[in-house]
Amino acid sequence: MFNYKQWKQWFNSTPWNKRWFFWLLLLRPIIDNFYYLKKISPAISPLYIVGIFSPIIVLYVTRKLPQNPRSSIDGIFNTLSALVLLSCTLIFFYDPVSTNNLSFVFKLPVMIYLFYFLRRVVNSRNDMEMIMQTFVYSAIFVAALLAYEVLFSPVQVKYSRGLERIQGNFADVTNYGFYANLSFLCITYFFTSRASTVPLPKRMLWLGASIVFTVTVLLKINHMASWAVFISLLGLFGYKYIRENKGVGIIAVLSVVAIVALLFSDTLVEVIRPLIATDLAVADGDQDSSRLLHGRVGRWEYMFSEFFNFPFYAQLFGMPFTFENSNVFCGTAAHNDFIRYLFLTGVVGFITNVYLVVHITIKALAMKALQQHLILGAVVFTTLYSISTNPSMYPPVMYLIVPIYCYACLPASRR
Repeated sequence: MFNYKQWKQWFNSTPWNKRWFFWLLLLRPIIDNFYYLKKISPAISPLYIVGIFSPIIVLYVTRKLPQNPRSSIDGIFNTLSALVLLSCTLIFFYDPVSTNNLSFVFKLPVMIYLFYFLRRVVNSRNDMEMIMQTFVYSAIFVAALLAYEVLFSPVQVKYSRGLERIQGNFADVTNYGFYANLSFLCITYFFTSRASTVPLPKRMLWLGASIVFTVTVLLKINHMASWAVFISLLGLFGYKYIRENKGVGIIAVLSVVAIVALLFSDTLVEVIRPLIATDLAVADGDQDSSRLLHGRVGRWEYMFSEFFNFPFYAQLFGMPFTFENSNVFCGTAAHNDFIRYLFLTGVVGFITNVYLVVHITIKALAMKALQQHLILGAVVFTTLYSISTNPSMYPPVMYLIVPIYCYACLPASRR
């Protein structure tokens, strides 16, 4: 990473029409911990205020920022944006006087408006790395909150499948998983990118601290999707590092695996076994297949049966075209971002969304190892989480994932 002095100099030299976003990125985990105020009144909720004013600020400042050269990703994103915004318009007019409906409509296009703003903000590798470092700094608050909950007393505890989950004052436990895994992606990127300027012991300290933070989070939130993402990101990092460093890479990766296995192997078995107990019971024939993925498969079966009862045009372009209340199915109810996009934008939007992910992946595979690691890591993160959660509806996730996708749009000379 850059040293703090370099980061601070960059931060202070950034014009206000960009810096507001970096302040938001830095403070977002603190803002998220005031989630409970939403239940008292939206007017005093920082989350509600940020949700309303962010797109307004984006609309105001984006038109004054110079555009970057167009990429093939832009064309796909334009199509997806048009479908999302059209559906948002229909949802708004279904109940235009409802505060809850207005809040929901503002949540849906977060990825869309951030993309058009950040396409003008992310102009180079330096910009991307500074955004990543800002995200890592924001995660310090999350790490401090976790330390307090582990060492003293949990702020908030939930129970699922007989397991205790701590979640601070976040809306749900996945926030911890999101911050831990995205921070881990950033640290593994910096571990490689700073190989020629930062001594190995210092980089190993970064990596070790990140692994301890992430594993501690995962042990305390008992969330299988977060485990899957972490293991995949660790595997991606190990594979890339071995490819680039041959013998030294193999020794380093095996050392990390050995340390993790030595310190956490028994605990990991105790934690993961209850998380997959239902899935194992389904595999043995003791439970119905609808119980897979903590009952999500049964929910998806019901949702698909509803979807195929829609008129043909609504199947093509989304549930809002039925002019019925779409908030449940187009929101977080699916616990699957791909299915959520199917309901929000129909078959056309679903195919466009999948094509966007595939296209970014193909572009990443043609890049240098460093950029490839970062962009593929973002794709792995969003794809795996999208199977059982809705990452595109979590602004803190989009604050880092969208800049990475914008970075993938840049010409090779500026990456």
